[in-house]
Amino acid sequence: MVRPSEDSWNIYITFLLYAIYGRMREADAVGRRHRASIAATASWLRAAYPISPTEVYRGLLLEPEDLHGRPGHWLVAAYQPNLTFVSTSEEEDVACWFATPESAISGAVSQARPRTEGYIARFVPALKSILWHYTWRELPVVPGRPPLPLVEAALVHPDIADVQQFAWNLLTQKEVILKPFAPGDELEVTPLADAGCPPAEQLDAELLPPWLEGAY
Repeated sequence: MVRPSEDSWNIYITFLLYAIYGRMREADAVGRRHRASIAATASWLRAAYPISPTEVYRGLLLEPEDLHGRPGHWLVAAYQPNLTFVSTSEEEDVACWFATPESAISGAVSQARPRTEGYIARFVPALKSILWHYTWRELPVVPGRPPLPLVEAALVHPDIADVQQFAWNLLTQKEVILKPFAPGDELEVTPLADAGCPPAEQLDAELLPPWLEGAY
C-alpha cells in the first residue's frame, strides 16, 4: 500500500483537528472536498496500526417524528446527506453526555428544540468504515522521524483557538470517526431512560473540562 503523501497527511490532519475540536462545519467542508484522500490515508493507518472493531456508541437528540418502529425496537434513519463523517465513542458515558438534554454539552440544543429526547445507538462498525481511532493520537507523517502528536499540530493551526480543550477532547472522548452512513441505513436506538446512563450532573463532572465547571 502506498504511503500517504505530505499533502495527504496535511489534509487528513486538518480534517481531524476540526472534527476532534468540534468544528463540524469546517470538518465536513474538508471531508467533502477531500473524501478520497482522507479515506486512503485512513486505510493506510488501519494497515500500519491494526485495530479490532469493538462496540461504539452514539448519543442522539431526536424528535418523535425522527423515529419509527415500536417500543423496544426504535429505529432512526442513519444517513444524513450533509455529513461526511460520523462521530462515535468507545466510551458509553460520552454518548450518554451528548444524549442527555440537561447536560452542559447538549443543554443549548434541547432548549432550542424542546421536543427532543435522548437516545443511544450501539453498534460494531465495519473495520473499513473507520476513518480515525482515538489510539492514533500520533501520526507517522515523516518516515524515519518520531510520530507527530495531534496536540502539536493543534498548537500551530490558526483555527484551534483553545488547544487545552482540544487536548481534553482527545484524552476523554475515546472518539472513533467513521465514514458516513449510506442511504437507507438505519440505527436501532435505546431511549435514554432505558439506557442506564448516569445523571447529567455526574456526566458533567466526568466529561466537562475542570476549568469550565460552574460555567453552565
